[in-house]
Amino acid sequence: MKSKILVFLACLLSVPAAQAWQQEGLRLRGRAQMRLNIEDNLQTGEWTDAFSLRRARVDGRWQAQDWLRLILELDLTERVEAKDIYARADLHPLLRVTAGQFKKPFSRRKLESPFKLLIPERGLLDRFAISDTFYGGYGGRDIGLMLSGRWDGPIKIRYFLGAFNNALDDEVYHRDYVARLQLRLFKGVTLAFSASHKLYDQAFSKPGELDYQLTARTSNLFGADLRWTLGNFRLDIEGAFGDNASTTQQLPDARDLTIITNAYGAGLYGVHAIASYRWQLCAAVQLTPAFMVEMFDPNRELADNTAIRIAAALNLDFGENLRVVLSAEGLLDQAVEYNAPSTIFVQLNLDF
Repeated sequence: MKSKILVFLACLLSVPAAQAWQQEGLRLRGRAQMRLNIEDNLQTGEWTDAFSLRRARVDGRWQAQDWLRLILELDLTERVEAKDIYARADLHPLLRVTAGQFKKPFSRRKLESPFKLLIPERGLLDRFAISDTFYGGYGGRDIGLMLSGRWDGPIKIRYFLGAFNNALDDEVYHRDYVARLQLRLFKGVTLAFSASHKLYDQAFSKPGELDYQLTARTSNLFGADLRWTLGNFRLDIEGAFGDNASTTQQLPDARDLTIITNAYGAGLYGVHAIASYRWQLCAAVQLTPAFMVEMFDPNRELADNTAIRIAAALNLDFGENLRVVLSAEGLLDQAVEYNAPSTIFVQLNLDF
């Protein structure tokens, strides 16, 4: 009886979807994430809590022509920072040209908006390889040119081919060549393969000397992801293996236990699975529980170095504009160079 009352109240409190501002080809939208974070402090062993503004973004779209679109997304969390700035020309179903600053086409989970993720934290593989390394993430945002397209045959195919590099005023330069092939095998099942080839100059100096020399290096990462949707059930499986593009260095602070540092050429791998099920409580309210398990090894040359992470979340959606998330995560086993606190948090997503 109590559960029915709670469902009734949730439906009663649901609000109609707010609309982004649109006028003559222009659209403006705002999004924000607020979080109450409760975690097991690794230094004191006590639980601490704090509010944080995870993300606050404004994005604009100008549909200059039916085939030409300009996108600008700004992050306002700590300072005004440009996230996406690009133009997209849809010349043909088989050929779309995208130029500017945007995410490289590696990893389905990275390509998904953080405001839509059922498990709010993407995980260790994303954090230490796909989103960021010392020489740029294999799938993070960079400046580049990408060709993409789709073919709606018996097997629906989408392809992405791009060349990217970081801003020229950055201290460390890198160039990435990225490819992704996505196949919709049949209804509800999509399989994709990704590859990234990274070029960069690594600095070396002799002990006790300030002078250094640059050595050209290359790193590669290969990945695959599968999405299976059956009614309200969804299963996502993703994995990647390749080179760790971090540098050899000492931890800057012994208290900082969340840094991965490995020698050039160390092999890494990671794999995770996410299962979720959506319940439609009423026309405007959905409840979606999700569970994630992940394995990540930043250096396969070290024994007993695989971190095992588990995470779970309850997502309550009120229409298309409000999501309340209750989530918890922690490590069953930690890597030699990685540790992280057990965390529980409540997150509020607003989209307007």
